[in-house]
Amino acid sequence: MKLRTKFSLLIAVLVVFLLLITTVVLFVFEKSSLIKEISQKQIVMVGNLGKVSRDCLMRKDFIFLINYLKTIKGSDEIVSFALFTDERNKVLAHTDPEFIRETLTDEFSQRAFESDTIILRNFQTKTGEKIIEYAAPVKFASDRIGTARIGFSTDIIDSNISSALSDVRKRILTAGILSFAVGLLVIFLISASIVKPVRLLTRGAELIGEGKLDTKINLKTGDEFALLAEKFNWMSAKLKELDEMKRDFTSSVTHELRSPLGAIETYINKMLDGGEDGFRETGVSDLFIMKNNAARLARFIDDLLDAAKIESGRMEVDAEFFKLLPVVGDLAEFFTPQAAKKDVEIAVHITRNLPAVYADKERVRQVFINLISNALKFTPSGGKITVSASFKKPSDFVNILVKDTGEGIPAQDLKYIFDKFRQVKGGKQSVKGTGLGLFIVKSIVELSGGSIKVESVVGKGTQFNLTLPVKKR
Repeated sequence: MKLRTKFSLLIAVLVVFLLLITTVVLFVFEKSSLIKEISQKQIVMVGNLGKVSRDCLMRKDFIFLINYLKTIKGSDEIVSFALFTDERNKVLAHTDPEFIRETLTDEFSQRAFESDTIILRNFQTKTGEKIIEYAAPVKFASDRIGTARIGFSTDIIDSNISSALSDVRKRILTAGILSFAVGLLVIFLISASIVKPVRLLTRGAELIGEGKLDTKINLKTGDEFALLAEKFNWMSAKLKELDEMKRDFTSSVTHELRSPLGAIETYINKMLDGGEDGFRETGVSDLFIMKNNAARLARFIDDLLDAAKIESGRMEVDAEFFKLLPVVGDLAEFFTPQAAKKDVEIAVHITRNLPAVYADKERVRQVFINLISNALKFTPSGGKITVSASFKKPSDFVNILVKDTGEGIPAQDLKYIFDKFRQVKGGKQSVKGTGLGLFIVKSIVELSGGSIKVESVVGKGTQFNLTLPVKKR
């Protein structure tokens, strides 16, 4: 069953349910209103009878009173009888002459005479007619002079109410049918407006699945579907970005593997082509070239393994107290030949009295190798790389700066700089890499209990701000 059909059926059921509830509520309300209206009418009638009875009693005009009682009964079919009794409950006027001058001795008659308000009772006559009788005390000044009473036929009242409610039911049914028809039209229009965005999103998902990552969904409905389309487009852009990163990573891995392997293969072929003489003529420099390329491969594989350990939460740090100056000094000396070839200066500003840091020494060495090698890649001839450190009490951390005068990183790329497979790219040159270095750097620093941030201005250079603890965590 299609979504549109399901939605339409659901709304139709809800509409029918609401119509039924509304019908019941209206029916009950109308019935209650009719009963209340009839009750008020009965109270008014018995009250008026009391006033007329008092006036007639004062004038001794019982003929007028009897005629008035007959008028009451004749004017409304629900009136079964009407009467007036004096202070001794003797019937002075009655719609049925047989009861005139009869003294009523029942409890209700006595209670009605003594009451200060209108009272009522329900009873059944000898003929089986159900009656609701209202009785109102009649007073002259403060003296009780009699009781006005009217009996109403419950059967006729119920019949009149049923007839009125039948008309109400017809009106409600007519209104319900019209409302249901309008509701169906509204359901059709609403379901169409809902299903259309769903179809667009479904088609968009299919296109993404087919590899068309440029797919965009344009919805301007201003509701949750528009928000969903916006998130879909964001997801599509992210997938495209990841796809590009995958291609870049594949290209980088190919380059990182091919370059050192190609160099090693070249020198091995040189040795093999020369036979025994080739082996004897192989210089130390050639062997160092092969060794360096093998080391480059080893570092690349180590980076991949470290990234996998970080992702799985299995990277461990073997923390100890050690001085930063020997570590950074050795690395500066190691990178100096490469820097000299590019005419780049490496400066270290770390005092000997700087407190020892508590971290994994080899991992920290790995951090500085990555940061300094990155700085060398993007610092042009005549530039400078500076590594400095400072400590101020009562801080528990040493502050470290690795700064270069390279091309800098665009502001929009800074927030992604530590993401896995993101490659640091300068403004004018593109350098191959795996995009794992800074990801590993950040992970090592944070596992050591420190932090790392980056600041950069295009054309002026980049600065990494690190902290490492001086106390055990």
